Amino acid sequence: MRTCSGENRRISEPEKHEIAMTDESGRGRGRFFVISKVVESPETLQGWVEWFRNRNIPCAIEKRRGGGFILWREGEEIGGKSPIPLAELKKKRIVGSFGL
Repeated sequence: MRTCSGENRRISEPEKHEIAMTDESGRGRGRFFVISKVVESPETLQGWVEWFRNRNIPCAIEKRRGGGFILWREGEEIGGKSPIPLAELKKKRIVGSFGL
């Protein structure tokens, strides 16, 4: 691969994965982060799910073990927690989603 400095180098497997997980805008694909506080019912988050659906942004509602529900969305969080991969999100107790 040619880098910005013009040199050729091989791309490692982890780098290939990272490149594949980012689209042209730099938004993370296949990585999710929490965007809500814990709420009592999934219906409370349904408006957000529809908002993301209208923008074609995958999202999911998770039922927390301690009670309550939170909303995850695909992308990158600026200054927040590190996103988790889709495979890890699918291991959670998903009760509603769009685009997964």
